Amino acid sequence: MNTRLLLLGLGGVAGACRPSSPAPASFDEAVRAALTSYDADDVTYAPIARALEAQIYQSVPSQASDTLARSLDPAGLTADDVVAMSPRPEGADPSACLDVSLAWASPYDLGRHAPLALIADQTPLEPSSPDHYDRTFLEGEDCWDRQGCPTLRTVQDLTKVYTGNIIPPITYRMYKDFRWVDLNADLGGEPRWAYLARSWSEDAAYSENGRNGILQSWTIEAWFPRDGAGFVWGEVPAPSEEHGDSTGAGTLRLLTLWTETDLALTEDPELQVGTMRWGMEQNMKAHDAWLSEN
Repeated sequence: MNTRLLLLGLGGVAGACRPSSPAPASFDEAVRAALTSYDADDVTYAPIARALEAQIYQSVPSQASDTLARSLDPAGLTADDVVAMSPRPEGADPSACLDVSLAWASPYDLGRHAPLALIADQTPLEPSSPDHYDRTFLEGEDCWDRQGCPTLRTVQDLTKVYTGNIIPPITYRMYKDFRWVDLNADLGGEPRWAYLARSWSEDAAYSENGRNGILQSWTIEAWFPRDGAGFVWGEVPAPSEEHGDSTGAGTLRLLTLWTETDLALTEDPELQVGTMRWGMEQNMKAHDAWLSEN
């Protein structure tokens, strides 16, 4: 069977091989700062997080129905960008990763999303790991919800399953940290809370046949309240109604993924990125579906 057709089936969308638009430099800078300054205190991190919030609204139509329209091709990572994340894959070169950013406008409030991080069995929230996704809590489990403590640290053992079993499952281990940030910490006044997360794989992992592997994976995620107190279009109008701003209801989400894989089926980067993008979309849909049902 044609390899491109196989991967298009894996991605599940006709546009899986279409590339995302290159991210503007201002968006790249905001994403990189959110990742590399992740451990900073709130006063330092608040303006970095606000810059990221503004760049999401300005750079993509976050309310568009088209997945591709809500995605960007961000800049790559360097070894210096991931130095704070450990243990990490030995000898991995982050510049070898493929990357994609995806925005999502969830109708559910931030306070509904935050407790999802405390679910130990993450399989209902992770369509690509429907049988095995176990989260273990290292710090903050008893105080994360409602800003009871600033950070939540976790490690997860999971098995990634590919649609149609055209690639064998891959089991690996991944760390994921969450942090609250008061977006007004450097400005004073009433706190305005958002939270972000970073994740990284512990080591390279392969399928049982040894022909397919996840060599490295890094993410930065963000959840911003759409409470009217953040970025709002002013004298310069929004490019379209689909861009939106903080006056909408619910939560603005962003997931940026950098990953390097070794797949026997294909080395086509556009097909791989399309599959990554589709999987990220399914993850965000699953979170909203769970909130709708619970």
